[in-house]
Amino acid sequence: MQIASIVEKITETISITNDQATALATSSQVLENISASQADQIFSAIDSGEITDAQGEAIVETVQVASKTVRRSFEGELNIFEGQFDNYVPLNSKINVEDRRTVVAVSVVSTAAMTSMGVRGAMPMGGGGVPASGGSAELAEAFKSESNRIRRISKYKYKNGRRVVDKKNFSKKLILSIMQNSFTLVGFIVVYLTLSGSVRTIAGLATLIAFFSTLYIDMREED
Repeated sequence: MQIASIVEKITETISITNDQATALATSSQVLENISASQADQIFSAIDSGEITDAQGEAIVETVQVASKTVRRSFEGELNIFEGQFDNYVPLNSKINVEDRRTVVAVSVVSTAAMTSMGVRGAMPMGGGGVPASGGSAELAEAFKSESNRIRRISKYKYKNGRRVVDKKNFSKKLILSIMQNSFTLVGFIVVYLTLSGSVRTIAGLATLIAFFSTLYIDMREED
């Protein structure tokens, strides 16, 4: 209680400097005895561009084991992706900040590669189609063309006058549709690994709904 009283007196009577805020943020005893508003005041006073790597690591070490209230304040008041807090593992996440950046970078490369494959797959054999140097309009047209091609594949065939499922075409149509929309699945993985809390839930559900909606449209049999 004595520590809480001291912190309350400091936060109420003076404007906390960067050095003072850093000292408070690296004290486990302080973080155990402060309110949410006091935590906000302390972390908002920290200038991540002015602290050293050692100070950043010390803050991470202390905050990482603090209460969820303190950690929410830390994540809300500071940009944890600026480079000083790379070893910090955010709430509702299994990987640290540095690994999150790696995941995002890999996803960008993967999405670009799959987009490129999608464009090539949309080009008719023997030339023509989308120009290699085309812009976003040509890319959109390529995806539209490929989607239309997938939707024209019939998953049924007629045998002895009866319509039955053509397993070969059904599998082909399903695989092509999943490949066409694989970047959406990559997006879901990135969302799950990089975001947290309700934002991750909402974004993840939206991404999955988009994927399965497109898959359903692709797999529908045209009249």
